[in-house]
Amino acid sequence: MTLGPVINVAIGMIMTFAVMALVVSAVYQALSTFFQTRSTNLRDGIGALLNDPTFSGLAGRLFTHAAVHPLGDGKPLDQQAKGTLPTFVAPMQFAQALVEVIQTPDPVGKLGLKDAIDRITDPQIKTFLSGVYARVDGDAARFHQELAGWFDGAMERVRDNFKRNSQKWTFLIALILAVALNIDAFHMARAIWASPELVAQVKPLVNDNTKAMEDLAALAAAGLPMGWSEVELGRLMAGGGKDWLAWLLAKFVGCLFTASASMLGAPFWFGLLSQIRGSSVAPAPQAAPQSAPQPSIP
Repeated sequence: MTLGPVINVAIGMIMTFAVMALVVSAVYQALSTFFQTRSTNLRDGIGALLNDPTFSGLAGRLFTHAAVHPLGDGKPLDQQAKGTLPTFVAPMQFAQALVEVIQTPDPVGKLGLKDAIDRITDPQIKTFLSGVYARVDGDAARFHQELAGWFDGAMERVRDNFKRNSQKWTFLIALILAVALNIDAFHMARAIWASPELVAQVKPLVNDNTKAMEDLAALAAAGLPMGWSEVELGRLMAGGGKDWLAWLLAKFVGCLFTASASMLGAPFWFGLLSQIRGSSVAPAPQAAPQSAPQPSIP
C-alpha cells in the first residue's frame, strides 16, 4: 500500500523525533547518573528544609543516620564515599531519624522529646517543632506523623523544582544534539517529500533507551538527511552576507524545532507512530510464539 506524500512525511518526521527523544533521554540519564543529580537534589532539599545548607548542624547529623543514609558508614557527609548518597528517603524514615538525632546522645528516649526540641539551636526549626509538639499533646506517634507529612510536602516542592531543572537541561541537550547532528526538521521534511522511499528503507525502531544509538544509525543508514556534509560545513565556515545569515537562521530554527519536538518524549512519538503505522515499530524483544504444525497435503 502506497502512503500519501503528506502521511509519508509525517511518518518520517515522527520517527526522527522519536529517536531524538530516545537519544536525548539516554544522554541525560547518563549525565544525571555521573553527576548524581537526584541524590544531590535530595541532599540539598533536606539541607534547605533544616536550615543547614552547609551540613554542619542538624542536616549533617541526619545524614549519618542509617534510616536516611543506609549505604553510609556514619561518618560526616563530606567524608562519605562518592555514589552512596540516597536518591529517596521515606517520610516516616526521615521522621524517625530526625527524632533520634535531636535526642542524641540519648536516642532511646532518656532525654525527653520536649527537652530535645529545646536544645535545637536553629530558632525557626525549634519554633516549628515546638508547635508540632504542642499540637499533638506530646504524643510520639502523632509527632512522627506530623514530621513525615512536613517532609513529604517539602519534598514535593523539591521534586517539582528538580523536574523544572531537568526539563531545562534536557532541552539544552536536545538543542546541542540537534545542531551537532544537523537534524534540521524542515530540511528533513523537504528531503522526505522529494524522496518518499527514504521512509520505507528505515529498519524497525525499538522504543528503548539502550537502543537509542542503534535507532539513530537506522535513520542514517536509510539515507535520512542528518550530519554535516562537506558542502554545508564549507558554507558554514565561509560566513558573511545576507544569504548566509538567512541560511544559518533557517538551519538553527529547524534544529530548534527538532529539539522542541523531542521534548514531548519518546513514548508520545512512538505511540503516535504505532497508531499511524504500527508495523514500523518493533516492540521490546519477546519470545516468538511457536506455530502449530501444518497438516501435510497428500
